[in-house]
Amino acid sequence: GWRGRHHRDAPPGWEDVRAAVATIPEDDPRRTAIVDDAARLDALFGDARGTARLVDVARDPALPAARRAGAIDALVDVRAGESAAIARESLAEPDLALAAIRGLLAAGAEEDAAVLLAALPRLEGQARDAALSALASRAAWGAALLEAIDRGDLPRDDLTALVARQLAGLGDAALRARVAALAGPRTEAGPNGRAGIEAWRERLAPDRLARADVAAGREVWSRHCAGCHRLHGDGGALGPDLTGSGRHDLDYLLANLVTPSATVSPDYRMKQLVLADGRVLSGIVARRTADTVVLRTPTGEETVPVADVEETVDGGVSLMPEGILDRVGERGAADLVRFLMEP
Repeated sequence: GWRGRHHRDAPPGWEDVRAAVATIPEDDPRRTAIVDDAARLDALFGDARGTARLVDVARDPALPAARRAGAIDALVDVRAGESAAIARESLAEPDLALAAIRGLLAAGAEEDAAVLLAALPRLEGQARDAALSALASRAAWGAALLEAIDRGDLPRDDLTALVARQLAGLGDAALRARVAALAGPRTEAGPNGRAGIEAWRERLAPDRLARADVAAGREVWSRHCAGCHRLHGDGGALGPDLTGSGRHDLDYLLANLVTPSATVSPDYRMKQLVLADGRVLSGIVARRTADTVVLRTPTGEETVPVADVEETVDGGVSLMPEGILDRVGERGAADLVRFLMEP
């Protein structure tokens, strides 16, 4: 049942801890964080009081977005009955979108494919990538995504290499055929994409990079890269931290931007977990125990019980899709590379 899978029994003395939390003065700056943590634990232990508090926090527009997003995440983690409805309500708020997408993905209602598709035009950056990844996690949702692209409701660019890989991993032959038809024929650019790298080196000659806009490059980075990569302490943790890499070297940058799968280390290769409930989660395996697998995905870290995993597939490729430079165009590529080459 739900309790056996998602809840734990409260440890001895937990009621004493709750009583102590209740005595924290209202003006104590630590009170909010401690009470929220206690609510998360209550919910984990199956106590309706904790779930009710998390619901109140998640739905209160006067509270900080980070606190509300944390409450949504906690509700999703314990599979609270209210989590799907709150996720649908929160999807329109940019600062809550990632948590909301994670909630819809966990609930897996077939009709929520339409909810995600309707939200896509107003989602940006990491939230948009997460929504596309979520749509590619279930066969029915993936079919709805491909139909929207085929109708012209969404740009074909939304069928990125990563999304195509996820859809192919669902094990549905008809879906794979539709992906191939929409993506069109792919041409190889020589060993490890050498021809593609050479073409971009010519387009990003020193005089072109000298005219590039570092500030504009930072914006390109924020939209297309920072959701997964960290630089100087800012950004996501899905991909490698680029702070100490060889960013001053154009050849290094182009090899990683044009042919990410040729340069990715084994630790950052895409893994796909085929789950008993029909989902296929794609990401980086962050940690393993005898009982769980922690998968780092575009929507955050997912702790998956080993008992729920029917198959683990090593995609052998980078989570970073090819074609990033093509998507941003020559000007955006020059600005991005100039920004990345800065100390």
